[in-house]
Parts: sequence; C-alpha cells; structure tokens
Amino acid sequence: KDNFRQLCPKFKNSKDKNKHFKQIFETQNFKADSSPIWIAKFSYNGEFFATGSKNGTLTIFEIFKEEQSFGNFKKNGIIHYLDLINETPYQTYKCHKSDIIDLDWSSKNPNLIVTVSIDHTAILYDITIKTPLHIYQHNGIVSCVCFSTIESKNEEAFITGCFDKIIRVWGTSNSAAPLTYVNVTEFITAIAFFPTGE
Repeated sequence: KDNFRQLCPKFKNSKDKNKHFKQIFETQNFKADSSPIWIAKFSYNGEFFATGSKNGTLTIFEIFKEEQSFGNFKKNGIIHYLDLINETPYQTYKCHKSDIIDLDWSSKNPNLIVTVSIDHTAILYDITIKTPLHIYQHNGIVSCVCFSTIESKNEEAFITGCFDKIIRVWGTSNSAAPLTYVNVTEFITAIAFFPTGE
C-alpha cells in the first residue's frame, strides 16, 4: 500500500474547478432510441450519425448543414450552432434480433455502414436503401467490426472479430463466405486496421 502511494503522482486541487472546460457546453439533447444505445459514430464525411441499440435497431440521423441550423449564438467571438443533428431519423433498420454492439462506416463509400450483434451476425447497409444489402453469419457473438483502409479496385472489405476466436475478412459484394480468416487463441473484443492498411 505504501509503495503504491509513493508511485502515484500527487494532484493539487485547483480553485477553479472548471478551469480546463470553460468552452464545453451542451448544444443538443434528444432521445435517439427507446432502448439503451451501445454504440454511436459519425460517418467519415461528417454528413450522418448512427446509433446501435440494445433492441437491435440501427438509426441513421442526418447532420444539419450550417445554413439549416435552427439557431445559433455567439460566445467569446465564436458562433455556436444549437442544433447539430436532425432529430427525425434519416433511416431506421430493425434487422438484428439482439443488441448491436459495434458499427463502422466506410471511409470510401459514405453510404455504407456495417453493424455487428450478439445475434451472431454482421449486417451491411446502404443507407439510401430501406433494406440491408447482406447478412453475414458467424458462429458466436460478433463483438467488433472495422472497414478496410486498403484501396481496392475489385471490392471493399471489412473485418469482424467473433467470440469463436476467428477474425474474418468479408467482401461487400458477397455474404456467402469470408474472403479469408485467421484463428486466434483469445476472445476478440476490439479490432482495427492500421491507417496504411498493412
């Protein structure tokens, strides 16, 4: 216990409790889903916002353009827009039978998004279409997903991590079988590509 105290840095209380957070304020608060939301991400182009919930619902919201914002105010010379997200869903999908626990947007095609769930599936959507493009079956809980950053002329790909200890690489044009896979020794709980795709 004494050794632990010696290793810990000593912190000094500041008189101004919000010293580092003076510019932080709430701009919008709304109910995106009736069920708890486990994951939320902005699209890479900044035009959409997606939430995945406990009841298996994927909800897509559109981001307001500056001129569409309902109002703004000026503080310390900076204009703050009060509404960032259009609260009316752009698209809603109820395709999963259980919790959506991760999702990822394509960085190359801003309309593509993939979700993974406890229901042993990954689902690919084109948000301009009301039904999913493909459903990818797994042998366990699919815990994580990531779109590839590799430029490819043939098709786009994404990887999934599963509790069956297999990392799968899937193509966006076919859901019958993975393009390739890798067996690992532990449960997979998070997954990502290196920025260069290597």
